[in-house]
Amino acid sequence: MVHRSRPACIARRTSRNARLHRAWISLVCLLVLSNPWAGVNADAHRDRLVLIGATANSAGELIDQALAAGHEVIGVTRKPETLEIEHERFTAVYADVREVETLEVVFRGDEVVVSYIDVAYPFGAEIPAGIDLFSRGTTNIIAAMKKKGNRRLIVASNMAGEYILLDEPAKDAPLIDRLAWARRHKYADARLMETIVEGSELDYIILRLPHLLSAKSQGKPTVVVNKNSFNIAVKNQTPSRNLTLADLSAFILEQMNSDEYVGTTVGLYN
Repeated sequence: MVHRSRPACIARRTSRNARLHRAWISLVCLLVLSNPWAGVNADAHRDRLVLIGATANSAGELIDQALAAGHEVIGVTRKPETLEIEHERFTAVYADVREVETLEVVFRGDEVVVSYIDVAYPFGAEIPAGIDLFSRGTTNIIAAMKKKGNRRLIVASNMAGEYILLDEPAKDAPLIDRLAWARRHKYADARLMETIVEGSELDYIILRLPHLLSAKSQGKPTVVVNKNSFNIAVKNQTPSRNLTLADLSAFILEQMNSDEYVGTTVGLYN
């Protein structure tokens, strides 16, 4: 039996290939070990919050709590110059929910988006037909989120939107009825907004809120899921149940990294 030795050039090439293979394996291992995201779901912890409507009366408490908790906050408003907040993790930026392109610039793709958009009219004044800020603005928010890859959307709505009057109440009717009538077009648009959010295929939470109070925390609020919370918390309640901004803000921050209420409509009250 004759043993043939391989030519020297083949032996050297095989040896060199083996060395290159070992070097490649070592490099891959080094990259895996040095990558802090290896084996981790990048969506497992969300610490960036985009607050749309950052100049709303209810926004300040949420911004303060979010910063205290270590979150980065991007406050979105048409008047960013009015937000006099100096903090290394807070940025005020311009965007208009009626212009989807301005929202696309704001989102990076990994933020939790909270919408505090609202229609402001003098107390008791009748809001005219044609109001579409909720539905149109939220449609643009969703479009911008989908384009940039954002998934979590928390939308502030209103319990009073659940109370629908078909006929104008008498002038001496209870205030709650007269207000519901004066704001009926606003609430109709809010209900349309909720329908749009529910069909968005995002990881959404709709918050139906009662009257909000600037007061100290009253503890964890009562949570009503996928039910008419207006009938439970407001109508025929003496006094009507409210919600503190402190407790609302704490609840929202809990939802940044919890899936408990994703895909639901949540009523909150103290």
